[in-house]
Amino acid sequence: YPLCALAVSDERPVSTQSTWGYNHFKMKVGVNVEDDIRRAGIIRDMIGPDRKLMMDANQVWEVEEAIEWMKKLAEFKPWWIEEPTHCDDIVGHLRITEALREFDIGVATGEVCSNKVMFKQLLKNAR
Repeated sequence: YPLCALAVSDERPVSTQSTWGYNHFKMKVGVNVEDDIRRAGIIRDMIGPDRKLMMDANQVWEVEEAIEWMKKLAEFKPWWIEEPTHCDDIVGHLRITEALREFDIGVATGEVCSNKVMFKQLLKNAR
């Protein structure tokens, strides 16, 4: 899928011209929930309701923190959250997946999966 990364700032909002031709957009989250909400709102307004917005936390959260944080971002209709918790926490990713199902938010992980046993466990527990 073509992917567009946007730089959003208060001083210079990104023109919607930068979204031309792209249907999938990814933003980093996880440092400050209020800032994530603000930026997600800007991006969702720019890309509209029909394009995919993906979020990436780079493994910064504990399991319950990931669930609560993403519930706050659910109004922006993220397609999925990438690497919400430590990459080795297979059970934690499953718990996050189950908790976010009601919000129709998927969980993407495995980017830094270090061995075939873990990858097999991720696939077995995928929902």
